[in-house]
Amino acid sequence: MAEPAIIQITTATGSFGEADALAALLLDRRLAACVQVAGPVRSRYWWQGAQESATEWLCVVKTTAELADGAIAAIAAAHSYEVPEVVATPVVAGHPAYLAWVAAQATGEPASLSPMTPTHDTLTDDTSTDDTSTDDASRETS
Repeated sequence: MAEPAIIQITTATGSFGEADALAALLLDRRLAACVQVAGPVRSRYWWQGAQESATEWLCVVKTTAELADGAIAAIAAAHSYEVPEVVATPVVAGHPAYLAWVAAQATGEPASLSPMTPTHDTLTDDTSTDDTSTDDASRETS
């Protein structure tokens, strides 16, 4: 049996908090096996006829082709931008064990948490930075 096709979805948000919330949403719904949040990054783009720039955080989502539409819809519904960047790219090759892990973890069925399972509300990361200086997060960016 062939492994399911793996998809990588990217989106950019105006704050670390929004990026982290999107990651938690996708993981809680099992629409993704992994979401990496990177930033801040500086984006430059056209918006409503003018060049703009913004400080953003990138989310890189690993999921299956079967779940990609659901993940894209969840991102678009929860995103604060009027026209958010939500781009899906097929993964054409990769480490077989990692691709199998992504397929096994992204099930589309929310996991029931045991009392010993930490949730995103109980995890802390002293090395993360929250956004304190963002541009207008209500507009679309690159």
